[in-house]
Amino acid sequence: MRFFKVLILSLSTVSAFVIPRGNSVDIILNDITALDNAVKDLTSSLENFSGGLFTVFQTTAINANVAKVHTANRKGYYDATLFTSSLNSADSMRVANLAASTLAVNNPKACNLIKSKKKLFDGMMMSSLVSAALKTLLDDHVSLSNILLQRCSADARPKAQVVIDTITDVLQDAITYYS
Repeated sequence: MRFFKVLILSLSTVSAFVIPRGNSVDIILNDITALDNAVKDLTSSLENFSGGLFTVFQTTAINANVAKVHTANRKGYYDATLFTSSLNSADSMRVANLAASTLAVNNPKACNLIKSKKKLFDGMMMSSLVSAALKTLLDDHVSLSNILLQRCSADARPKAQVVIDTITDVLQDAITYYS
């Protein structure tokens, strides 16, 4: 009997962290931070990618971090779909400012690094996989951006649109570079 009490308590504790509650802007801010951290992890694995003897381990880390970016983005999208109303002006500006100071800075770094590693990926015949991953990340970005833009107040949309355009442009540029 005690086992079931512990199990129920554990599950209710986990669900409190997994299931977003209410319309707290903090959920969106946490999702943006998690997404940015995933982009930084991807950047770090790309910086360490040099080919050679440890190629298998390095590409495994890159693949895992691409999956991490994808998962963080999809979680953000899911959480944003649960919001039933728009964010107020102050909260909308918090979201736009955080995205501008994190994702709009770190996504270009990651994309430029991906472009700089093209010869290594070409040599391993992995460029088509890199291109496919970039296309997936662009699709993720567009869908998350669209839902967040819908949730933002009108006064925050111009700043949010600059962030969206910055990230869209660098992803599209990297896709074109690999085509």
